[in-house]
Amino acid sequence: VVFSGPKEWFNEEMLENGMYEDVDTAIETSDVVMLLRIQHERHESKADQSAEEYHLAYGLTEDRERTMKPNSIIMHPA
Repeated sequence: VVFSGPKEWFNEEMLENGMYEDVDTAIETSDVVMLLRIQHERHESKADQSAEEYHLAYGLTEDRERTMKPNSIIMHPA
């Protein structure tokens, strides 16, 4: 299991279950990419970025999708 996203949101206790990688490396090397919706309204006071800036920094953009392994899949809970 690989965790990715803002490093400051990563809980080091999760290292028992996997590892942390930057988003580009995680997307390029994973067989399954699981996306979660960030509740920006809950992070507004803490966030240094707008929702659009967050998406560009950590989201699955078309450019990132093109770097995925050929047979990898995208999952989303919605």
